[in-house]
Amino acid sequence: MRPVTEWAQTIATEQANAHPEVRAAEQALSDTEAAKQQTAQRQAVERDRLTVEVYGAEQARQMRGTFRIPNPRTDAEHARKRAAEARRVIAELDARPVAEAAEWLTQRREQQQAEREALQARLEALTRHNAGLTRTGPDQRREGPGRSL
Repeated sequence: MRPVTEWAQTIATEQANAHPEVRAAEQALSDTEAAKQQTAQRQAVERDRLTVEVYGAEQARQMRGTFRIPNPRTDAEHARKRAAEARRVIAELDARPVAEAAEWLTQRREQQQAEREALQARLEALTRHNAGLTRTGPDQRREGPGRSL
């Protein structure tokens, strides 16, 4: 049955190639695919140029190797939140005497350090837990190429 299918395909291809409309359609398809590839390359270059323009060369270089997609609105919102927090801390410090402000800053730093350490410990625990889930169990051990379903 296979030779008949191959023969029919060969005949159909020869018949289709004999028509100028088919050749024109194939050429149009080829031209369109080339234009699509050129557009994608041009867009990538433009995206890189705009990223450098908005974020600066150094930050754009750092983002290039990540999966982070730049979003100026989101980045600006995060910057506004950080600025508001910094203003709140400054107001808190200005409202206290110098010695009390220094003690408050020390306590705040210690609290932040403890939070970072707790977060790091949690991350390490999750990493260990997830690594254990990806391993095969003793009943699923691989025995080599001779084993099959």
